[in-house]
Amino acid sequence: MEDQETGKMRPFLQGSLGRQLPYFCDNIAYLRIGKNGRRFLHLNTSSEFEAKTRAWWLPPEARKIEIDFDNTKQLSELFALIAAGPESVSKRSTKPSSTRSK
Repeated sequence: MEDQETGKMRPFLQGSLGRQLPYFCDNIAYLRIGKNGRRFLHLNTSSEFEAKTRAWWLPPEARKIEIDFDNTKQLSELFALIAAGPESVSKRSTKPSSTRSK
């Protein structure tokens, strides 16, 4: 639904739960249907809608993706990235773990 105060789209829930939901959830995605029926899944908020992720380790390209609902592997890969946690980022780091400060 559209928030009358901000004009943003946000989850439609009764009472104050709609405003409190972002505090309860780690990820709130917004599915947008763009031009020519292309679907995009957003994990970052914008001026038009509310969305969020606490998965700070996700690369920017994983925060807005074009969704092909015939390709279930695409969403599975996104969920796997989220489930992998920040350790997946540290594994890609070029610094050896022994040089990190304690």
